[in-house]
Amino acid sequence: MKNGFGYAALLVPICFLLASSSLAYSQEDTSGGRKMQTETYIPEGGFIPDHKTAEDVASIILSNIYGAKQIKDEEPFISTLENDVWVVKGTLHNATFGGVAEIHIRKKDGRIIFVSHGQ
Repeated sequence: MKNGFGYAALLVPICFLLASSSLAYSQEDTSGGRKMQTETYIPEGGFIPDHKTAEDVASIILSNIYGAKQIKDEEPFISTLENDVWVVKGTLHNATFGGVAEIHIRKKDGRIIFVSHGQ
C-alpha cells in the first residue's frame, strides 16, 4: 500500500509538468519564442482562385487515391465553380460503361469536401 502511494505522489507532478509544457509549446513559435498567430492569411481570391489551380490540386489528390495512370487517362478535367466550391470531374473517353473521378474543393481554403469515382 505504501508503494502505491509513492508512485501516485510521483505521477501527479510529472503529469502536471507535461501538461503545462505542452500548453506553453502550443502558444510559442519554436523559431524564437514568439506567440503564434491565431488566424491564418487567406488570399483575396482564396487558395484555389481559378479552374487551373482546382484541376492541378484535383489531379494530385486523385492520383494519390486512384493511381496516376487512371487519373491521367481521365484528362482533360472539367471544372465548374458552384457556391464557392470547385467541382472537378474527369472525362470519360470512348466508353459507354464506366465512370470518372470527381472531387469538390472549397475555393476559400482548399478543403476537400467530397471525393468519388464512378463505376
